[in-house]
Amino acid sequence: MTAPASVARGGASRFGAIGRLPLSFILPVAFLAVLVFAAVFAGTIAPYDPLAQNPPIRLQPPSAAHIMGTDEFGRDIYSRVIYGARTSIVVGVAAVFFSSIIGSAIGLLAGYVGGARDETAMRLMDVVIAFPAMVLAIALIAAAGAGLQNVIVVIAIVQLPVFARLARSSVLAEASQDYVTAARVLGVRPVGIVVRHLLPNSIAPSVTMVGLLLADAILIESALSFLGLGVLPPTPTWGNILSSGREYILIGGWWFTVFPGFAIFLTVLSINLLADFSRDRLDPTHRTATQLG
Repeated sequence: MTAPASVARGGASRFGAIGRLPLSFILPVAFLAVLVFAAVFAGTIAPYDPLAQNPPIRLQPPSAAHIMGTDEFGRDIYSRVIYGARTSIVVGVAAVFFSSIIGSAIGLLAGYVGGARDETAMRLMDVVIAFPAMVLAIALIAAAGAGLQNVIVVIAIVQLPVFARLARSSVLAEASQDYVTAARVLGVRPVGIVVRHLLPNSIAPSVTMVGLLLADAILIESALSFLGLGVLPPTPTWGNILSSGREYILIGGWWFTVFPGFAIFLTVLSINLLADFSRDRLDPTHRTATQLG
């Protein structure tokens, strides 16, 4: 019995739509899917305990038993890179989640209310954004102390102004539209206007920014851990794996830095490619400009 023609056409159209997706979308999605899967099931995938020390096999190059080699304590670097992915994903997602929610709320309310409250909120955001992100992160983590929770909070604070200013600019552009004026005339409360009307129509730029700042959060976490100010050993992170291999590069221990460094590179590149793809799809202004160009 053959399938109806409509069903066959529907299936063909779905496969055709997938086939039309660019490799710059398919490959990053595939890599990030594998990365998230490995992070979630690290306990099953990792062949060794990432904290188990085995001094007799310390500083071994990649081999069949340890495909990424071993570190100065004989720990399997492949297992540590897999568990490091879990740390990077948790820090990045948590930091961007909090900064996007709080920053967007500040920007939306400040842009809609205006006046002195808007001025005060934006000047505070200007103070934060005036510092280079890495310098501010180092200063805050030095004051708060190292640790997973503190790293998440610090990165969220560093990224807060980006979402606040982006949400505010979107609200200022939308607040003069007829549908907002009509809502005011009908007696809709300000909170209702912001939540039901302004937020859905100004969220697209923030969605794109989430991807870009997720990559930035992973880089900041790796840099802080590399400097010994982030997630502290023995918890494996890509940054502290890189840091532990600094002194062994000159004696030929290249595997310390190549594998975690390559993991950071591929992760950040994949997230940035997906952010660009979402911008092309969600931002009509950019899409139109691209088509005209």
